[in-house]
Amino acid sequence: MAIINTRLIAIIQESDAVINKRIKRAMYADVTKRFQKAQSLIQNALKIEVAKWLSNSPELQSILTGSLRGDFGIVSPSGPVNAIIQSVSESVDVEYRALTKNLSGTVLSIRIQPKNLSNILGIIPPVVTEKGESLPWIEWLLKRGDDIIISDYHVVEGDHGRTGMATMKPGDSYKVSRVNPSFSGTEDDNFVTRALDGKEMEIAKILASSLQKVK
Repeated sequence: MAIINTRLIAIIQESDAVINKRIKRAMYADVTKRFQKAQSLIQNALKIEVAKWLSNSPELQSILTGSLRGDFGIVSPSGPVNAIIQSVSESVDVEYRALTKNLSGTVLSIRIQPKNLSNILGIIPPVVTEKGESLPWIEWLLKRGDDIIISDYHVVEGDHGRTGMATMKPGDSYKVSRVNPSFSGTEDDNFVTRALDGKEMEIAKILASSLQKVK
């Protein structure tokens, strides 16, 4: 059999600029469709992970079974802890933002937890002492650092008090009740922000996994 050698010559009439524009147009359509479809998947997955991160925070664990429960006199801690976790996880908002035709811009905006903490502060009731005093423990824990909570009183741990773990006792002026410095927080640095800190790689994995699920 004879071998016939042929040569195909393709002449591209469009300029590089036109070709580049067409490529970007095709990519724009694909990226837009994928991110729009993945938006709800990303948001739901993030809510689940945020709840896990917060559940594992030392502060909430201490409120459930540790020293903070006794320090604050929280009789039934599971209710407020679950409310905090739900409030923070429900604050997750993933917003799709359309790219420009040149594929520039921010395609997704992810927001978690209002900085003013109003969603938590507004739902956690204070502890009412046996003397009828109102103790806004969640505000102390989130915003007041290691400020004095009740002057001239201090926490005595042991098998006593309403929680069976600790009680408040009057004492010398230098013995005052404060939030444990290892748990204390301010508006910019508290157990919520610490639970979310350093989670960039985990969030990136959620984005990648969600995008792979859509076509």
